[in-house]
Amino acid sequence: MMRSITGILIIISVLCLSGQSQARIVDMQDYAVNDTVQAEEVMKWFGELGAEDTLWCAGLVIEGDITWRDTLKCMLKFGDTKKTTTFSGDVYFRSTTFSGDVHFVETTFSGEVSFHNTAFLGKTNFFNSTFSGEAKFWNVTFSELVFFLKVTFSELAFFERVTFLDRVYFAVSTFSGKVSFWEANFIKSPNFHNTKFDSKLYLSESNFQTTLDFRTSLFTDSARFFFDNLNFHQLLVNWNQWAGKIDSPDTTESRAESLKKNYILVESEFAKQGKHDDLDACYLERRKMERSFKSGFAWFGDWLLWFSCGYGVKPFYTIRLAGIMILLFALCYFKLGAIQERRFDVEERKFDIKNKRWSEKLLIKWRQFQDAFYFSVNTFTTVGYGDWYPTAKYLIKFKVKNREIGILRFRTLAMIEGLLGWLLLALFLVSLGRIWIR
Repeated sequence: MMRSITGILIIISVLCLSGQSQARIVDMQDYAVNDTVQAEEVMKWFGELGAEDTLWCAGLVIEGDITWRDTLKCMLKFGDTKKTTTFSGDVYFRSTTFSGDVHFVETTFSGEVSFHNTAFLGKTNFFNSTFSGEAKFWNVTFSELVFFLKVTFSELAFFERVTFLDRVYFAVSTFSGKVSFWEANFIKSPNFHNTKFDSKLYLSESNFQTTLDFRTSLFTDSARFFFDNLNFHQLLVNWNQWAGKIDSPDTTESRAESLKKNYILVESEFAKQGKHDDLDACYLERRKMERSFKSGFAWFGDWLLWFSCGYGVKPFYTIRLAGIMILLFALCYFKLGAIQERRFDVEERKFDIKNKRWSEKLLIKWRQFQDAFYFSVNTFTTVGYGDWYPTAKYLIKFKVKNREIGILRFRTLAMIEGLLGWLLLALFLVSLGRIWIR
């Protein structure tokens, strides 16, 4: 009885072992001629290998176009850190599911690359690869880690409607052409450490469920950002990286409103993080942008608000304007002889310098300008010591029927300067208080 049971168990074990398929590793080097293999040969193995198998294509040139529209169960290894693989033609994966890990390490794509309606169920690695043509990832799902480390995108790079369920690394990569993450969904924070952007970056309609961090990214002068309706938990960026680069794809009359929303979105993040200098710089650029869409008196009024106080965030602009006005009024008083001293008349000084040498005349003129400047400062700050006062002469005079008529006395000019002094003082205090309070 025992012998019969033992025999049956042995037969069952042999049958089970014979039913198991051994994992295969297919090296395309065995099918290559002068390190070149045809695309048809590679695709033949796509359909034959199973989930436990590996297709190895390191150090080869794959000639022809790759076009695949079915499930790939095996692990793919195109290239490694020592051997570079080159696709000489275009690469198209449409409605494809990659069940195993996919490695495009040290791989050069010479033509167009398209992953359309594709799912990567395992880890995906494009380390140190080069996309010479357009790289299109449309409606793609990455279930595990994705590595685009040290990757060069020479032309357009589309990651539109792509879902990253795990982390994705774009560190030390270069986007030379336009890159679009339109309607992309990032479940975890992407890594853009030392990522270089040379052209337009589209983040419109994309969703970052955690933090979007660009603080260590590199943006060239030609880079532009489009992020209408961008959603994120937190945005980390330094304003000196994005200054002058915010844009909008809207080309209609509502373009100004679209740009304004983008600026306000960034301003709100700076406010939350307490980055007041970046907040002020972003706010100033937004107001200048809004002014560029104005004309006529609206433009001039907006410009005057910027020049006088930097839209309320640059109180020292007011001090600059005050200094300019004091100097201009001083020059007017000096050139027109508009002031006089209670103990010594300016006209007498002019008479006294007629027979002086030029150096003495210059010295006297300089002292007269100092007096005019002194009077201008007193008038602007409304101190009014009273030792100098404006004459009763007219600034503008003309004759009507042999009768001389005057308009705007010099004392009126001094009164205008005093009123402007009060206005600028109030503007300075309001701007300074706004900064202190926050």
